[in-house]
Amino acid sequence: MSAITYRDEEDTVPAVRDAPQEPETARLLDEKVSFYGAHLVADQKALRVLALFSTATHAMPEAFVTFPRLVFGSRLPGLEGAKSGKTTGMDVTASLSLNPRNAKGTYAALRSKLASAAARTGSPVSTFFHDQVDNVYGLDGRNKGGNPVLTTLLQEGYKKGPTDSVSRQGVDFEFPLFHPVIMTANATGLPTDILGRSVVIFMEKGTPRRYFSVRESQAEATRLSKAIHVAVREHMQELEDYRARGIHEKLTQRLLEVWEPLFAVAWVLGGQRWLNWCLEAFTSIGLDSAQMTLSPVQEVLRDSAVLLETVQIILPSGCEFAEGVRLADELKRAYPRNDLYSTKTVMGIAALIAQSMPVSPKQVRVGEERMNGYYADDIRSAWDAVKPPEAEDARVAEEENPFAVSAVSDDDFDEVFDIPSVPAVSARSARSAGKKKVDA
Repeated sequence: MSAITYRDEEDTVPAVRDAPQEPETARLLDEKVSFYGAHLVADQKALRVLALFSTATHAMPEAFVTFPRLVFGSRLPGLEGAKSGKTTGMDVTASLSLNPRNAKGTYAALRSKLASAAARTGSPVSTFFHDQVDNVYGLDGRNKGGNPVLTTLLQEGYKKGPTDSVSRQGVDFEFPLFHPVIMTANATGLPTDILGRSVVIFMEKGTPRRYFSVRESQAEATRLSKAIHVAVREHMQELEDYRARGIHEKLTQRLLEVWEPLFAVAWVLGGQRWLNWCLEAFTSIGLDSAQMTLSPVQEVLRDSAVLLETVQIILPSGCEFAEGVRLADELKRAYPRNDLYSTKTVMGIAALIAQSMPVSPKQVRVGEERMNGYYADDIRSAWDAVKPPEAEDARVAEEENPFAVSAVSDDDFDEVFDIPSVPAVSARSARSAGKKKVDA
C-alpha cells in the first residue's frame, strides 16, 4: 500500500526515518499527526495524543484492561468556544479509530448499539462518539439522570469487566461496556468522576489548512485507519505486555490507568522518539496546572518568548524589538483563563514582565515614534536561563525479579554446597558411554 503523505512546510513533526532501532510503524504515527495537523488547529502535543488515542483503539479489547475517554474542549467562552473546532476534532479522531459509531440518542438506543456491537462478528468493540455531551449533564455536570446508559458507559466502561444487559423475548442478553468514547464538551459540564477517566484536549480557534470533507478527507482517513489497524494487530502481544509504571513519578493510580494505553502505543509502535513525546504530552496535558513545576517568573518569561513573533517589530538596525505594553496586552488576550494575567490590568501585566526580566527595559526611537520595551534576544535569553532542563529519554521500567540471588559471600547463603570437580578423563568416558548407548 502506498504511503499517504500530508506533511508540508508548515508541519513541525520531524521526519525521523533513519533513526537507529526505530520501528517502521513510527512512520504511520507521523503520518497520523500530519493528517491531524492539516485538519485541526491545536498544538503538537495535542495532535500526538490524538494520534496515539485513535491508534490504541485498534488494539481493543485484548491489549488493555483500561482505556481513557477523550474530551474535546475549549478555553474560549461562549460562541468563541463553540467555534474552536471541537466537533471537527471528534470527527477526525473517530474516523481514524476502530469501528466509529455515534452514541447520541436515547438511553434505549444507546443500549441497543452496545448490544449489537457485542454481537458483531470480528471485533466486539466500537469507538463511540458524542457531540456536546455536556448537554446531557448540564452546565455544572450534576445532571446524571439524563442518560443513565451513557453515564454507565463513561464511568464503568473505561475498564474491562463491567457489563449491561437487554431482555430479548424474555431472555437476558449480557454485553460488555468496555469501549473507547470520544466527546465534545465544556469541561465544567462533565461530572468529575468522568473527567478523572478522561484525556482532555483543548482546541484552539483558527482556520485549518484543509476542511474535513466527507468525499476526500474521510476517504483518506479510512485508508490510513486500515493501515494502522494492520500494524497494531501485528504487535498485540507487545502492547498487552507493556507497563508504564515508573516513567513519571505522578503516573500512578487513575492517571496510570488512563494514560498507559497511550504510552504502550508510543513505545511499541513509535519507539524512543514517540515515548519521549508521550511523556512530554503527559506532563502538560495529563497533569493540571497545580502539578506543573514552572514558577510565575518562568511562566511569564516562557509566555513572552512564545508571543514574540506576534508583537515584535524589526528595527532599522535589524534587531527585533517588543514594546512592553503591547506584549502585556497580547499576554492578557492570548491567555484569558490564566489567572496570572486575567486578574490584572494590562499595566499590571506590564509591571509583572518588568519584574520578571533580569534586564531593564530599553527605550528606542524610530523616526518620531518612541518605544519602551525589550530586545527579543534579551527575552529569549532570559527564558533560556531559567527554563527547566531538557527531559532525558523516557525509560521503560524493568520488572524486578523477587527471587534474584543477591548474596555476595558464602556467609549470606542459608546453605552452601561444594560440588567436587569431575576429572576430565571420567567426564569424557561418561559422554562416550552415553553416546554408545544412543548409537546402539
